[in-house]
Amino acid sequence: MKIFISTVAILFFLFSGSMMAQDSLSLSNPDSIYLFVDQPPEFIGGSEALLDYLMKNLWYPTEAKEAGISGKIYAQFVVEANGTISNEKILRGIGGGCDEEALRVIHGMPVWNPGIQKGVPIRVMRTLPINFSLGEVLPSQTKIYLEADSLPEFVGGQNALNEYLMEQVANYEGRIDTENQQIVDVYFVVETDGSVSNVMVKDSIGNELDEAAMSIVKNMPAWIPGKIGNTKIRMMMYVPVDFISVFTMVELMPEYPGGMQNLMTFLAANIKYPLLAKQKRIQGSVYVNFVIDTDGSVSNLTVLRGIGGGCDEEAIRVLSKMPKWTPGKQKGKQVRVSYNLSVKFTLENSPY
Repeated sequence: MKIFISTVAILFFLFSGSMMAQDSLSLSNPDSIYLFVDQPPEFIGGSEALLDYLMKNLWYPTEAKEAGISGKIYAQFVVEANGTISNEKILRGIGGGCDEEALRVIHGMPVWNPGIQKGVPIRVMRTLPINFSLGEVLPSQTKIYLEADSLPEFVGGQNALNEYLMEQVANYEGRIDTENQQIVDVYFVVETDGSVSNVMVKDSIGNELDEAAMSIVKNMPAWIPGKIGNTKIRMMMYVPVDFISVFTMVELMPEYPGGMQNLMTFLAANIKYPLLAKQKRIQGSVYVNFVIDTDGSVSNLTVLRGIGGGCDEEAIRVLSKMPKWTPGKQKGKQVRVSYNLSVKFTLENSPY
């Protein structure tokens, strides 16, 4: 009777948002848990050392063996900024004592090399599938990998993925219980041929939403698969499918504190003209979309049309620091509103 372990990373793509905006907001909060970082945490010695640790420490529970229980457990944990492990939990279990055994061994793991974001050690969430098999160990090509030289990519990139998800969610308008609209976290594997498999929901929040989110992910077009060297591999991915309504036009539009003139003053005081853009004499307008939430906070910043030279990143950095707006209202209720704004970079008489 065998236990074999395939290690994976959760490689998160931000639905309807810019990771740059997330970075600038989250690094100031040491309690933030990151999902996608510049340098992922690593078990000391790498993937092979992690595999060796698990193989040496996991035991097949007697209850599971006697009951003929086998299958794959998906466990999740956080690698803290100091490399220790916390927040261990089972995303999908098989019972028979296997879930508890997986948690026991994960809890006992030695310190990892922590994840790094912009040079700062941070907390990072990881997922690990552990397969308890009563038969022979499956061939190596069935492994779901922890790291890759080339990560899987939705054809067209992040913006294309965002557009696909938003279009698909729009198809469910009027068919989903609006009182229970939420974000559904969906995990899936990108196969070596780019197809999507092993689709599952992290935490069930209602069958209707779960089924809709899983259907959206299952019907995704083929991805560009991940690679190690020139070899295509299977990798676990994650997307949050957002069923929370975002309006583009409402009866009472959101407003920056003090109005547009104050917003222009804020931008002029905070934006720094990037050195590269100055050197290359890059100028023009960066068009940014963001969501003003029901509490007035700004989220999901995305560059719609950029000019490069560091200007796109600078626009996102500063807009992510805006104070809370007065939220928009529809039928007397505060709602999320999608908002477009252009940030102009001009070399002559630049306010920046």
